[in-house]
Order: sequence, then C-alpha cells, then structure tokens
Amino acid sequence: MFATLWISVNLLAAPEDPAAAKQHADKAAGYVQSGDLAHAETELQTALRLAPADSSYLTSLGGILGMQGKLREANVYFERAVKANPADATARRNLAANQWRLGDLDAAKANLERLLRAQPEDHASVLLLGMVSENLHDYARAAKLLGSIPDIVKERPETVAALASACYHTAQREKAHRLLEDLLTRSGEPQGIFAAAGVAAEAGDYGIAEKLFESIRASYPDQTRLAYNLALIQYRTGRPAESQKALLALISAGRGTGEVYDLLGRCYQAQGNTSQAIRTLDTAIRQDPSRESSYATLATILIDANRLPAALAAATEMTKIFPKSALAFLTEAQVQLKMSQYIDAVQAYRRAIELEPSSLDAQAGLASAQWGAGMRAEAQSGFDRLIKQHPRDAFLNETYATLLLDSTPDDAAENHAAALLKTAVDLDPSRVESHYRLGNLALKNGSSGDALQHLETAARLAPGESKIQFALARLYRRLGRADDTTNAMSRYEKLKAAGK
Repeated sequence: MFATLWISVNLLAAPEDPAAAKQHADKAAGYVQSGDLAHAETELQTALRLAPADSSYLTSLGGILGMQGKLREANVYFERAVKANPADATARRNLAANQWRLGDLDAAKANLERLLRAQPEDHASVLLLGMVSENLHDYARAAKLLGSIPDIVKERPETVAALASACYHTAQREKAHRLLEDLLTRSGEPQGIFAAAGVAAEAGDYGIAEKLFESIRASYPDQTRLAYNLALIQYRTGRPAESQKALLALISAGRGTGEVYDLLGRCYQAQGNTSQAIRTLDTAIRQDPSRESSYATLATILIDANRLPAALAAATEMTKIFPKSALAFLTEAQVQLKMSQYIDAVQAYRRAIELEPSSLDAQAGLASAQWGAGMRAEAQSGFDRLIKQHPRDAFLNETYATLLLDSTPDDAAENHAAALLKTAVDLDPSRVESHYRLGNLALKNGSSGDALQHLETAARLAPGESKIQFALARLYRRLGRADDTTNAMSRYEKLKAAGK
C-alpha cells in the first residue's frame, strides 16, 4: 500500500578481510554511487568469493539486489548475513525491511522486536515496526510506535499515511486529519501523497483526500488513476454529475477502463437514469470481463430498479464465470434474499463463507437468510455470536432488530429489538432505519417526545423516504399539529407516487 521504505546499507564499511576483497567492495561502492547496480552486484559477488563469511558484504549485496527489485534473492543474502553475525543490527534491520516488502510481515515483526529489545532507541526499527504493525492491522500499536517518533514520520508522506491510518482506526480522526493536512504544505513524492490521499478516502475523510489528490495533478505519473480517484470522491460525496463529467472526459481521451465505466454506471444510477446505467455496466463488463465487481454493480443497479429476476440472472451468471469468487456468491445470495428465496440464499451465503471465511457481510447475510427460512435458533445464535465479535458494528444491531420486529414479536423480543436499535444509533447516529424503527416503537408505546426526536431525525437524514413521512403524519396528528400533518401527508403522497 505504501511506497518502499528502505533502510540504507553501509556499502563503504571496511571489512577485516583480504585486500583483494576490499578492492572489489570499493569498486562496488563506486558503481552504486554512479547508479550502475549491475556492475556493483558483480563486484560484490567477487568480493564474497574472496571473503564468503563477511556479513557486511552479504548485507551490501542484499541491498543492491533489493534496489533492483530482486527481493527473493536479496533475502538469501540478508539471511546469510544475520546467520554469520547475529549481532549485526544493520543486516537484521535490512532483512526485516526486505521481509516487509515481500509481505512476510510476521517474520519482519519478529526481527524488529529482537532489534528493539537490544536497542529500544533504534528509531529506524521503531519506524519500520510501526509500518509493519499498520499492515498487520494492529492499529493501536502502530499509532503508539509511529506517534513516538513524529519528526521522523513527517519526513515521508508514506509514513505519515501509515500513522494517519492507525489514527483513523483508533478513533483519533482529528489527529489523522491534521497529519494529512500538513502534507499540503510539504514537498514529497507524489506516490506517497497519493497513498496518503487513499488512506483519507478509505476513512471517509473525503475533503482532505480530494485536496491531496488535487495537489499532485501535475506530478502524479498515472493520470488515469488519479482522475478516477477524484471522480470516485465526487460520486461518494453526492456529486454524481461532476463525477460523470470527469469520467466521460477520460473515455473521450481513450482512457475508458472497465473501472471507469463501472463508476460511470453508478453515476447514471444515482441520477435516476437506470437504463443508461445498465448499458454502461454492460460496456464495463465487455471492456474488462475479468472484473467481477462490475457484475456485482450491475446486479445492485437491477435490484435498485426492482428488476429482481434480471438481477438474479446477472448474479447467477457471475457465479458461473467466477466459481471461486466469494463476491459472486455473496451477490447471488443478496438477490435471493431480496426475492425471499431463503433456502437458496442460505446455500449461496454458505458458499461465500467457504470461499472467504472472514466475510462479515456473508455471515450476517447467512443469519438473515436462516431467519427467513424459519431456522430461527441458528439465526439467533449467529447474530448473537457476530454482535459479540463485532460489538461496534451498528449494521449488525440494526439488522437483527429489524428481523425481530418484522416477525410479530412478543414483549421480550420487542424490548430486545429496542435495545439493539439504541445501540445502533449510539454507534452510528446516521442510521436512518434505526431512527425510523425507534420512532415507531415510541409512537406505539405512547412516548411522543421520543417518537418525534427519532422520526424527525430520520426524515432529515432521508427526506426522500415515503414511509418516514407517513409515520410523521401519524405522529403530528396525535400531537394535534394539523398543518404539519397536512404537509407530511402531502410529502408522503408525492414520494409514494414516485415509487419511493
């Protein structure tokens, strides 16, 4: 995810070995300084033949191979250097850095922890272990490590991005925002700025993400990728027309990838142009038949258009084209659940879980499908387990509560549902369905004040949902607010006529 962070190798170290080996090592250092890595590699190979156990030569050769992208070969020499001299901190640090680049994160972590036990103030190792911890999703540790060396972290956009990512994931959103905002006033490699912008976008901090992407418009080498990411932010921030314009410009310039057409289709759908959205997704699939997410987007658009048989046909075709894809079976299951084909949905969700056991969407979907299929004990056990495992997931609480309320609950089930919905809005105050359901429960139980608070919040968050306006009209009538009742009913009738 982040640009390479390479711990420099001391190529000029003088080994206590034969003079001929030193001469070749000196030549290698000269070649490195001139950028001739191939000749530097040859000279160090010769030096090693003359002094095969010299850890500094082994480390230097590993570094040169790493600079050339020969990471597997580099690892061999770094490991030999550490074996020859286990106390050589430079060799072990470079081995850890190379393991990190190769994705062998646990091995890198073990080597860095060993270094820091011996030298707790080794800032280079602290920095690298912080990066490794972020990659391992150990965000609390990453935030602590990287936060302990702020001046060093600020030297590179990619390390700032790692610390910002850790902060976003540990409820330090303002700190993450400030860290990324500082990059706007600093010079840095455009690849690092791009990575930092990506971190902000992933966290939903779209304002700073857009500014960072814009700051490298003239310097980022992959202009198509940059323009796509800016268009994606425009789409996600409710500006589908702007996004559409940017995407059409890419297509006109001959840079219309499957990814570009996929997003363009979503823009058309967001503006109510379903037929054009479907045609555009067909183009996306023709443009890149291997891009499975385009099939999923097409199915989603068909679901939104209430064209469920067509959505199911698209999803089923997706499972045939991608039989080892968890996303394909997840998409098929979601359509089947929407069509109340609960037994089929249970099977499809189970297949998705087999292919991707960690998928929370598939596990929650399975519990929902089991509920619909009458497998209540399995469904309840599934939801209870998932909520225990993911106590801060508002969607899980809301989904379980909705199922409880939609199945003619007794008082105990209704109270349980109310508690789940309250947890959902505490975790995420923007949950429209949770506010709507809590408002209806309060209305049913005669708590007009609570009902008013939740229903008006739901209406503010989703002004285009007819059912919320209908519930508000009922509440206003009970409160004797005649004008408000009339207005809410008028909004309800207009939205209902528009199919919303």
